[in-house]
Amino acid sequence: MNEPTATYLDLFYAIDFEKIIDHPNILIAANFWDNDRYKAAKVCYKVMRHIDDLIDNYKTAHPVISKAEQKQLTIDVESWLETLKNGSNEAFPSRETFKIPVWPMEAFAKSMSYDISQEIQPYLCSRSQLSLDIIFNLYLMVYERIDASNSNFTAEGLNPTAEEVKKRVHETILAFQPSYL
Repeated sequence: MNEPTATYLDLFYAIDFEKIIDHPNILIAANFWDNDRYKAAKVCYKVMRHIDDLIDNYKTAHPVISKAEQKQLTIDVESWLETLKNGSNEAFPSRETFKIPVWPMEAFAKSMSYDISQEIQPYLCSRSQLSLDIIFNLYLMVYERIDASNSNFTAEGLNPTAEEVKKRVHETILAFQPSYL
């Protein structure tokens, strides 16, 4: 077994599947929220995605980032945050509508500043790929339980047990093959 797979399995074994009560796929659950709350979540996600994509796209194109580039990216993050704090309606038009506090954006900006200083390593990229594979396979597990031809599904089918989730995640880790672009 290679080192990344062993590490993934270590992470897997550290998960307490019995304590996972709510379905982990938040975007499905969000569709059942009241409309304003769902819209607010989408707004926050979109605003945060903007700066996250800026950093991720730059780091993908530049695996090694100089101190000067790190400084500029940090300035970009700080500028993004200040624009949000100052209430620019163009940058964050729904903040007042949904009474979204600034602190989540401040915490996110702090994590982005940390991310800027970290070098990309293929191992970390493969962990991100594994995470996406796990999410996909958990959705697929639920989808496979729906009898679409008869428009039939059950609450049990849509809510796998902790043991079923654990088994699917384990299978995903063992079958995982990272792709490097």
